[in-house]
Amino acid sequence: MLLLTTVAAGLHRCLYRGDVRFEDDTAREVRDAAAAAVSSIHEKAEEAVRGLLGHVEDVGYGKRLARLAARVDSAVPGVTGKTNRWKSLVSDARNEYAHRLNTEFLEDEDFDRYLTVALSLRWLHTGVLLLQADISAEVLAAGFENHEPYQRFLADARQWQPRVYEPN
Repeated sequence: MLLLTTVAAGLHRCLYRGDVRFEDDTAREVRDAAAAAVSSIHEKAEEAVRGLLGHVEDVGYGKRLARLAARVDSAVPGVTGKTNRWKSLVSDARNEYAHRLNTEFLEDEDFDRYLTVALSLRWLHTGVLLLQADISAEVLAAGFENHEPYQRFLADARQWQPRVYEPN
């Protein structure tokens, strides 16, 4: 799951190099202003703020996911369910897992959540790459509609995450 969430960020970065929150000059000004504002608070505050804002020019992870989801929307029908909820599901799972916010052993609902994230990203990445290979969205959609493993994923996702993948 963690690998697939990381690949999503990298895939977006490769496909959409122009997606930025701020241009370089603005990002530098933001870092400088924030660092200057905290420099008198603590001797390490300026360094910490510069580190935390090291990528302030980049779009956030949620926007990256939304852009990829929009890319495959018509080619891989239903892969992200309700996209805003899916985006939150993926972001939350990634942050929780990567930063070990929950130190307890996996519960059943964690397993279902992480599995939904991993499988949805697998299908999303597949769709993005097939679109990049110039296979039309219409051809892909027809293929996914008739592809038993993909349809099984959708059925499982509806059961595991009904808020994201509402049952028909």
